[in-house]
Amino acid sequence: LGRPLTLSEKVLYSHIDDPEKQEIVRGTSYLRLRPDRVAMQDATAQMAMLQFISS
Repeated sequence: LGRPLTLSEKVLYSHIDDPEKQEIVRGTSYLRLRPDRVAMQDATAQMAMLQFISS
């Protein structure tokens, strides 16, 4: 990227789907990410996530 990264940018950059093919501009880019984990609020979130994955 040619510049120092903030901690948040480092975490996001480590989860980018394909960093070489994405144009990364601070404050304007939409990123395709591959997260390791997702935190959800309650027990119904598991069913919502399963429905999301199956659709």
